[in-house]
Amino acid sequence: MLDPPPNADSSFVVSANEALTLARDLINTPASDLGPAELAAAARELAGRHGAEVREWVATSCSPAISPPSMRSGAPARRHRA
Repeated sequence: MLDPPPNADSSFVVSANEALTLARDLINTPASDLGPAELAAAARELAGRHGAEVREWVATSCSPAISPPSMRSGAPARRHRA
């Protein structure tokens, strides 16, 4: 193992490594294995380790106030050309 320089912030290096490893693992997990529930569980676990609070928003269906008509109708998304 390499010895860190005397002015290195070892705790930052460890934290950054953990953060990057988690991000890499979440990014590389197939969508079929990491849906909204699994992603929320990962967020709750991370928050629990750091004493943070997590608030989840769970929608039972697409809300007309936030989704375009194509999503509400169930029609496939289409690219609009100008």
